[in-house]
Amino acid sequence: MFFDIAYLIFYMFYGAYRMTRLSIVFPLIACQFALAGCDSAASKDIKISVDRAMLVERPSPLITGVGTHFGIGGNHNYVGYKSLEAINELGVDSYRDDIPWGAFDPDGDGRGNGQPARLFAFMQMAPQQPLLIAGYSNRRILNGDPPLTDDARRHFDNFIREVMNATAQFKPIYEIWNEWNMNAVRREKRVQGAGTPDDPRAAIHYANLAKSALPIAREAAPSATILYGSVGEDMTWDWTKAMVREVAAGPEVTLSLHLYNQCERDLRKRTATEMVDRLEKLQSEISPNAPRPIYITEFGWPTAKHHCGIEPQLAAANMAQFLFWSAATPWLKGAWVYQLKNSGKKEDDLEDNFGLYDYDYKPKPEACAVREAVKLIKSSKRYALQRPHPDLFTLQLETPAGMRLVAWTTANTGTAELIADAANRPTAKLLCNGPLAFTGDTIQIGPEPVILDFPQRGPTELKFNVSG
Repeated sequence: MFFDIAYLIFYMFYGAYRMTRLSIVFPLIACQFALAGCDSAASKDIKISVDRAMLVERPSPLITGVGTHFGIGGNHNYVGYKSLEAINELGVDSYRDDIPWGAFDPDGDGRGNGQPARLFAFMQMAPQQPLLIAGYSNRRILNGDPPLTDDARRHFDNFIREVMNATAQFKPIYEIWNEWNMNAVRREKRVQGAGTPDDPRAAIHYANLAKSALPIAREAAPSATILYGSVGEDMTWDWTKAMVREVAAGPEVTLSLHLYNQCERDLRKRTATEMVDRLEKLQSEISPNAPRPIYITEFGWPTAKHHCGIEPQLAAANMAQFLFWSAATPWLKGAWVYQLKNSGKKEDDLEDNFGLYDYDYKPKPEACAVREAVKLIKSSKRYALQRPHPDLFTLQLETPAGMRLVAWTTANTGTAELIADAANRPTAKLLCNGPLAFTGDTIQIGPEPVILDFPQRGPTELKFNVSG
């Protein structure tokens, strides 16, 4: 069965919680994306309950990870011991890297030759679980660039089988291909919707590849988590939905997606909130009954000096927000930040500037945000997420230090204040930037998550004032 009994029982309770949450949010749905568009009366005096009874345990811990670049060509300055030090500092569970078909199997006979050697060396060094992308074209295979014919897919299936045999000792998660909708072939114009049959990037062509490779993968690695999709930018989800319809759901297929929004014209949409809304919309459309597990194998924001670049402090806040939301969303099984470090030194190049660390492993603000968010997530097994306003989120956790509440607002939309008198006042600190003092009876809540600690054990009610 796709969901085990424990998972179904969990969703009986989770569904009741979601209905409560929706009953709060629905009257405000018209102002979903911007506080400035909300009626002022609807954005005043919002109350939040802080209560252990609201907490719900995840069926399995959220997997947290980062992208690395040991498996692909080019000089990206990925150094094994430095990368391991950074990954250990972040406290994440996994790293995601590439095993390109052409490098692993250059002769097309399906027999790997220990390549890419730098990645295999890093897997020997790192204790974290690898997520291995098995894909990319192989120009030595007839019609293998990309594999669109039955014979080319047969060669690809052999490659998948041998990758799994060669890497089984590392107990990886596997992912079939990477962003087929964007890089099956390189074109200036992006594929429109699901794509047409004459376009190799069309959803049907990836679905044919997945339907051929997934049974081979499951046979070769019966106990491994195997992901399909690895969907690149698909803002309307038309390609994703068309592909999902072709690949029947089952225990051997778990969907993986990539989330980006740094080039949205509306600055209010370059946020974690936009990603959350877009992802929940997809979930409701592809699984209107019980939610299906989804892995986000890439998300991030580049800090380049470019019109699509994001300020480092905002990128840091976005990353922490998305990780916190992911921890409290049971069907979100894993989230990998793209990427561990900058892959180049060009300040105006987007691809060079996605890192949590700079090119030479100096931490950027994003490194602290991910490290502290992961640390807090791992301190608890039970969470309660509330979204009483479209741009105000609170996450409750039960930790060894006691009850904690993390609060944040969407960037570029408005402000929120926590109102608490001296007799009922939590201690407060910003995720990375230290203590936060009350001014009178209020403290400001913004994009950088605020951590609130409650010494008392009983239920507490907090009041927020939200304005645009």
